[in-house]
Amino acid sequence: MVALWITAHLTRDLVDGDDEASLLPHHVLTAHRNIDPTGAEAPAWSYAFHNP
Repeated sequence: MVALWITAHLTRDLVDGDDEASLLPHHVLTAHRNIDPTGAEAPAWSYAFHNP
């Protein structure tokens, strides 16, 4: 989950404000729920995406 989060967080800065930039956090958080549904509920996973 950490590797996925770091990759997405760094990739987000490379995408120019397109739809991909807004969908990236959603895809990452969905992938986290697939990996660990209980752990993915922790606010720390989404904090950096929603509070740049």
